[in-house]
Amino acid sequence: MGELNAVDYKYLSDNSRYADLFNGVLFGGEQVLIPDKLTGEDTKLVTTNETVWRERSRDLIRKYENGASYAVLGIENQENVSYIMPFRIMEYEAGEYSKQIEEMQKKHKDSGDVSGDEFLSKFAKTDKVNPCVTLVLYWGENWDGPESLKDMLNLGGLPEQMKAYVNDYPMHLVNVREFENTDVFRTDLKLVFDFMKCAEDKKCMTELVVGNPAYQRVPRDAWKMMQVHGKLEEPKVDAAEDEEEEAMVNVCRAIDDIKNDAMERGIERGRSEGLEIGLKNLVKVLKGQCKGFEELYNSLIGMEGYESLTREQVSKYV
Repeated sequence: MGELNAVDYKYLSDNSRYADLFNGVLFGGEQVLIPDKLTGEDTKLVTTNETVWRERSRDLIRKYENGASYAVLGIENQENVSYIMPFRIMEYEAGEYSKQIEEMQKKHKDSGDVSGDEFLSKFAKTDKVNPCVTLVLYWGENWDGPESLKDMLNLGGLPEQMKAYVNDYPMHLVNVREFENTDVFRTDLKLVFDFMKCAEDKKCMTELVVGNPAYQRVPRDAWKMMQVHGKLEEPKVDAAEDEEEEAMVNVCRAIDDIKNDAMERGIERGRSEGLEIGLKNLVKVLKGQCKGFEELYNSLIGMEGYESLTREQVSKYV
């Protein structure tokens, strides 16, 4: 998961993509959020209940500044289904609200500017907490987990009339591989999402990228997202001619490199296994012809294909 987290963080930390994701998912591509208004936030949340300190680390957080107020926009990446995800999102967002409330309470306590009922809570009647919105990006197949808190609750023991009074907490799930209209994206998120739809279908993947100009020059961090979430093997990377070229990847060529590498490794593995079987048989034959281990070893390393044999490799068959 370490590589996945690092790749996701690097790719989605770009504010243009961050805004594009929210604009595409929440507003159908309407440019509601402006990238320049996004600022980085600490992904660690520390909350207390007087005696217990709890730390939670979020995947990505941005603050969207809009005049005197702001909104906290979070992204949580999931490669596997989490059956407690609605609760986790509720806990993350509650932690964010708790942090804001504690900051306001400290400010009022230090300044002594509240009295009466406001003094008891250290929270003024006019104080407002800034909203938090979280998207759950699911990169795997077939999300079969809960999508709201109520999906996690055992409501069987409640009278029907009472169920409506149980508070719910829905989460905003983005199932990448099933996302239909990728035209809502204006950045290379469209390329990544379209690629992920074909991640398990090599024919679909080939039809998508071959001859498609959009996939001939893809930013390397976007290709890395396709690679790690599509569970493709690491290709060989040739030395780039210049910095601009190094930052871009021809996806069709990269996939061909992966296929060729896999084929070469298969051939090499077969050759290696063949040499190992041959070594075992040669030792069996030479044991009766050579006087001692050294003579046996020297005879073997003089044969084609066995020049780099170590004594340890030979000794296990003696």
